[in-house]
Amino acid sequence: MKKVYYVILIFILLYSFLIFLWVLYPASIFGLKYNVTSRLKFKDLNKGPYLFIVDHRDPPHTDIMIMSQEVHNSKNPEKFTLLSGRSERFYTNFLYYTKYNIIEKKSNTTQKCIDKLKNNENVVIFLRDDSKGKGIYYILKETNIPIIFVKKKLIKNSTNKKLENHIFKYRGMEYNIDYNLISEYDIKNKNSEEFMNWIKKNLYSY
Repeated sequence: MKKVYYVILIFILLYSFLIFLWVLYPASIFGLKYNVTSRLKFKDLNKGPYLFIVDHRDPPHTDIMIMSQEVHNSKNPEKFTLLSGRSERFYTNFLYYTKYNIIEKKSNTTQKCIDKLKNNENVVIFLRDDSKGKGIYYILKETNIPIIFVKKKLIKNSTNKKLENHIFKYRGMEYNIDYNLISEYDIKNKNSEEFMNWIKKNLYSY
């Protein structure tokens, strides 16, 4: 019976240590590397609130790690809210142990994002290229705040040719990250589908 307790204790200590490393180094904890190549840096984005829209193509957990690292390194991480859903993969739920805020993808997600932005908080949304959601359109139509497109470009990949979501595949991957600020955009003369097509066109062009 003592052996079982020891195993449980070791598991708890190991998991706690991983959480500690995640809080300090969200991107590099699993060997992922990135470089911000745009002139605009995260530290320059201090006149928000902004809606960050992040390229969430496969493997999507890489950009969650990168943005977590960027927010953690900011002066006011508590002024950021990340939109995310719970995952079956235990390590992707590390982002719930952090200095910033989380909105889970459950009910009234769009309104919760609007409330955060109106409270002068920044919101980070991860957008897949095949997403059919229109929440971004309604958020921006209500708030009309600046957009930050966060583009990612894979420049090195020695371990994950199939772009799998696997912690042992991230070491050897390296991205270039580009921040693009859009302060003015035409949302009044576009319907939700037209506007989301414009969003994706801007986000996925590099």
